[in-house]
Amino acid sequence: MNWRAKGILLALGVILADQLSKWVVVTQFLARMDNRGFGAWLVEKAGRAPFASEEINAFLNIVMVWNPGVSFGMLQTDSALVVYGLSAMAIIVAIGFMVWLWREPKPLRGWSIGLIVGGALGNVWDRLRFGAVVDFIDLHAGSWHWPAFNIADSAVSIGIILLLIETFFFAENRRYK
Repeated sequence: MNWRAKGILLALGVILADQLSKWVVVTQFLARMDNRGFGAWLVEKAGRAPFASEEINAFLNIVMVWNPGVSFGMLQTDSALVVYGLSAMAIIVAIGFMVWLWREPKPLRGWSIGLIVGGALGNVWDRLRFGAVVDFIDLHAGSWHWPAFNIADSAVSIGIILLLIETFFFAENRRYK
């Protein structure tokens, strides 16, 4: 199997891990929704669970947060136009990244793109089903809290960081050496 196919499998794995983690948190850990199995939860549209929070340790909480906007809660609205507009934009960007993946000769960039695409599509799946994205990881130091996030957000962030590292430190044609 070539590394491009592995990049696509990585994207699919991120989507699966993201959705599975959200299912565990929403239905099992916080027990705020019915106890549907993963397959049913994945495809059936349901109501949004209420806010909930469980302290794990001094710097990590598992929370139930619905983000109807984009990163860090910007553009928060329950407007169907925004929901479908953001979803369409994310799908178009993901398609563009997949074209880049297929043409990209470097494995690290390809894997980075796979992480970004998987994360973007994992959140699109939530947005289309619930009208908002499930965020559940709450990192904090004392009373300062990082905005809640999920596995998909982490994959996008890691993918972007790896892409930047590869571009600035490993590219043969760097302008500044």
